[in-house]
This record gives sequence, C-alpha cells and structure tokens, in this order.
Amino acid sequence: MSKDRKDSEETPPSPREHAENAPSRAWLKAQAVTWRFLMGIGMVLHRLPSPYPVKPAFQRIMTIKEPFLPGTVQLQFFTPDGYKNRPKDKKYPIMLNFHGGGFTIGSATDDARWFSVAMEQLDCVVCSVDYRLAPEHPFPTGMQDGVAAMHWLQKHAGELGLDIDRVITSGFSAGGNFCFTSPMLYAAEHRRKRQSIVPGMPMSLQPEEEATGIRNTGRLRVIACTAFYPAVDFTQGRPHRRSMNPSPAHELPYYLTDLFDASYLYPPDKLDMADPFLSPAVAKEEFLHMLPQDILIHTCEFDGLADEGRRFAERLDAIGKRVFYREIKGVPHGFDRHPALKIPPAVKSCYMEVCSVIKGLLKDPNLAVQLEPIPGTPIGVPSTPAAVDVVKNLDSVPESAAIPSAVPRDHDVADEVNVKKNPDVIAPSDQAEGKTRVDKSVS
Repeated sequence: MSKDRKDSEETPPSPREHAENAPSRAWLKAQAVTWRFLMGIGMVLHRLPSPYPVKPAFQRIMTIKEPFLPGTVQLQFFTPDGYKNRPKDKKYPIMLNFHGGGFTIGSATDDARWFSVAMEQLDCVVCSVDYRLAPEHPFPTGMQDGVAAMHWLQKHAGELGLDIDRVITSGFSAGGNFCFTSPMLYAAEHRRKRQSIVPGMPMSLQPEEEATGIRNTGRLRVIACTAFYPAVDFTQGRPHRRSMNPSPAHELPYYLTDLFDASYLYPPDKLDMADPFLSPAVAKEEFLHMLPQDILIHTCEFDGLADEGRRFAERLDAIGKRVFYREIKGVPHGFDRHPALKIPPAVKSCYMEVCSVIKGLLKDPNLAVQLEPIPGTPIGVPSTPAAVDVVKNLDSVPESAAIPSAVPRDHDVADEVNVKKNPDVIAPSDQAEGKTRVDKSVS
C-alpha cells in the first residue's frame, strides 16, 4: 500500500494539533519567498515555447481600505487588438482572472497563455489580480482583494471602455477558488447594503433577480465563472485529497502542499474549514445562488482536487445552475503551465472549449447557452461545428504529450470503466427547457 493510501486511513489531526505542530510564520515566509523566486524562473521557461504569451498592456494600483485589510494591490491589464484605437462607444467584456499557486506563490502574469486565447476569441479585456499572498496574508485577504478589484472595476469601467454587464471570472487552482468566492462575497455585500441584512440573516438571491438579471445600475454583473482545476473544499484534509489521485506520482509534493496549507489556513485552531468563502463546494445553497447562472469547471484526471471539483459541479447542477464540467483525461494538476519545449495540444484545446461556451453568453447574457448532446461527443458540449472540432482535438491528444514526466500507467481498467459510466441522459423535455446536465464522463 502506498504512503498516500496509508495516510488517508489515519485519523487526520485536529485543528488544535495542526496549530501546535505548525511551523513558525517566519519560517513559512522564508520558504514562500524561496519558492516564489523558483517559480519565477519556472515561468520564464514556461514562456519560451512559441507562440509567446502576451504581455500586460498597462497596470493599475488599487488602494484597499477597511473593512478589508488596508493595503495596495496591483491589477495587470491585457488588451485585445484595436483596444488603443477603440471607438468611444465601444465597451469590452471583462475577464477578471485569479492566478494559482496554493495562495502562496505565483503572480498575475502567470496565465498569459490563457489570456492570449481569451482575448483573441472573446475580444475581451483581461484584468488579472496580483492578490496578496500567504503566509503574510492568510485567508481571507486574497479573496477580499478579489472583491476590492470588482469594486475598482465598477468605479473605473467607464474610463477604460469596459462593459460592467459582461463580466466573467476565471481562475486556476487557488485562483479557481477565488473566481467563485470573490463574486459570492461581492453579491453578499450588495444584498446587505440593498436590504440592510444583518449577520445571520439569509442572503440568497431572489429567483426573479437571478433569472432576469435585474440589479442596481452600476454594479458589476458576473455572467459566468470558469475555473481550471480549482481547490473548493478544505473540509477534506490533504491525506484524503491525495488518496483521490489515481496517479500518486503526479500529486504535488508534500513540502509544497504542507507549505500552502500552513500558510493560508491560519490560525488552524480557529478557522472554520466549512466557511462558504473558503470551501464553496460545501456552502449552503443560499450562498451558491449568489453565483452566476453559468458555471464552467475543468479538472485534471491525475489531480487530488478533481473529486471536489466534480462534486462542486454536481451540487451547482442540482440547484439549477447551467454547468459545463469536464475532467481532462491523462493530465496532472497545472498541466497547462509546466515548463516544456512544446506546449501540449490539450492546453489550447481546453482553452478553446471554454471560449466556445462563453461566446454565446457574451452575445446575450440573459440567454442560456444551449448545451445539447451531440452524437459521438460527451453531454455538455456546445452544439456548434467549431466546438465539435475542439472536443475531437481534446479527446485525441496523446497522453504522453500532455504529461510532463513519463510514468508507467496501470489504470487502463479503471479508465475503461469510467468511460462507460455516464448515466446522464437529457430527456427531450429537458432539452426543450434548455436544461443541461453535468458531464461526468472522462474525456
């Protein structure tokens, strides 16, 4: 039995035991600074393969005031062709992005390859948040920085030619958490102000507001959240997460995950791991209803976070959200940013698939994207010729091309079973109503 499996069977330490055994904050900071430097080198290598990722067009510094932790945070803006000479009446959709890195490392420029595809396909402006990192700034500072960025965009959208009615949040890994929790807190704030809600009272969106998009003028309207391999459930300890990875060799090393958890989840003896703004996958429905109607989640097969991402997608689907979910077969966590001489074909195929869904939303945010089953493709794939080509490309990528390190595979039997297990069938009546089921197939 592997060490990972043994760990999963042991009783996890209590929050108090975690606190007693946690390394000092000074030692965590020293480790974090070292890994930030090393990751910077890795990202330089990641940017070498052609096509070269886009660079920021400009930066802005926002000043954050109470009730959030006061400080300054940089926003990196990436703009599509023609933005400088745009007509005065043109407004661009906003892609608000949150980078990954275990809440501890990384920067707002890490996802530049995703920005290139998004800007080309969606003609949007990307605002990437350089949120404050742990251990210097543990939960909830980074998430609140995302909310502050939304307020900043709300205030400055006019001068930048941005459309506050067409906002998409995106995020990778830790940033995938923020792409849900920041808009959720933003919506909760709005409802407290509008209805004078006091702590402890329900804050769920009214059905008519969610369905019609009725809202106060001047507030950002998030029409979709798209997350790549997100961390969304901290009630499940790290041993459990590791046990869910069918390829332990592709799991992140202990020294990194221990650093991430000890840095962000602080103080562990007082922090509620089920806090909805920490673990949205287990949040009450009243909080989940604050999210936009359209949700896109991509997970990786060889990733301990895949299970919680799938469960989150199923919960959102169960409460009536329109969910596009896909588990990308044969790839590990962060498969799209490993240093390599060549970018794996699965990377752009994945990005293009997301854009093919979002395009319809940008044309009319009030309309649902029609996600209908297509013969020979998984349920949840947009029924357009371009989308079919994307799916074929994604499904036909050789696994060796997407996995940075060659590891013997012994999961063929499990893979075959997973492919056959696809109980979701959309009834004709559901199709007529525009309903979409979660795609649970391994693809």
